[in-house]
Amino acid sequence: MKRMLFVLFFALYVFTNCYAAAIFGHVPENSKLKRYISDLYDKKTISEAKRNLISCGSEAVPHLSNIAMNTGEKSDIRVTAIEVLGDIGDASTVDNLITLLNDIDIKIRRASAQALGLLKDPKAVQPLKQALSDYDATLRFNAVRSLEQIGDSSVLDDYITLLKDFDYRIRFHSIVALGKLKSAKAVSALSELTRDMDPNIRLEVAKTLGEIRDNSCVDPLLYLLNDPHPNVRKYAIESLSGIKDPRSIEAMMNMIKSGDREMRYHATLGLAKLKDDKPVSLLLKLLKDESIKVRLAAIGALANINTDEVKGALRSILNDESTDVRKAAKESLEKMGAM
Repeated sequence: MKRMLFVLFFALYVFTNCYAAAIFGHVPENSKLKRYISDLYDKKTISEAKRNLISCGSEAVPHLSNIAMNTGEKSDIRVTAIEVLGDIGDASTVDNLITLLNDIDIKIRRASAQALGLLKDPKAVQPLKQALSDYDATLRFNAVRSLEQIGDSSVLDDYITLLKDFDYRIRFHSIVALGKLKSAKAVSALSELTRDMDPNIRLEVAKTLGEIRDNSCVDPLLYLLNDPHPNVRKYAIESLSGIKDPRSIEAMMNMIKSGDREMRYHATLGLAKLKDDKPVSLLLKLLKDESIKVRLAAIGALANINTDEVKGALRSILNDESTDVRKAAKESLEKMGAM
């Protein structure tokens, strides 16, 4: 009986030391790095361990990689190791993380897809594109977000396809990514999302169309000017103000005439950015608007139009009840050399 117990304990000792060797490799016995890695296995110290390992930088990478690649290790510990590897950002980990995109454990695939975005290595683009067809929505989302962080234009068509994904997060980040690529090729597909049920999607579409800044963006932005959500209308106005098109000017003039105070204000700011003299008569009327914000925005827009009529109108409000309005009018007149 004693002999059997001895054999069992000896086997356990050998297994434990072999396992430790696989994890710690050549980490010195009393090193801080070894303690930090050990702390990953304790829920009480895991957060501090992650911070410490990140501070170790590349020195910790081989040992964290051993944990991440060890299929016999607990899933949560492997995920933590992958997360730390992503935060360290050492390029030597890219190949291992790409390999882990095919791991049998979905948690590992998700974490690897997310970490690759932090590394921003173009080598990961194709493997991440393949992950976009995975059955798991969270993995697809992590892959989209990471591809967005890498910013490779070869993913353009994939983003356009993903605008129809049932998962809100995937649609949203595909829109964000398309805004960074600024391709007019995406405008048609983005236009279809101006009717999306989620106002956050419609708002992001408005922003992205403004980043693309092509004349083909004007029609979908005009549609969003009638959106029931005020923030969507606000960003549609802002995006239109970056596209020099007669339709943009006309739309903002109409918004000033028919919109509420807040929309009048944003539309007036938009006209100021477009720097066109067509709406001068309307802007002059706004100098008497009930809203101080609107009056200030009108002054800003008129400051770009140096005519006698504008100078006279600005002089007429030098006695405005608002100190800010009087100050803005004076500064605009000084800029025009009319004071």
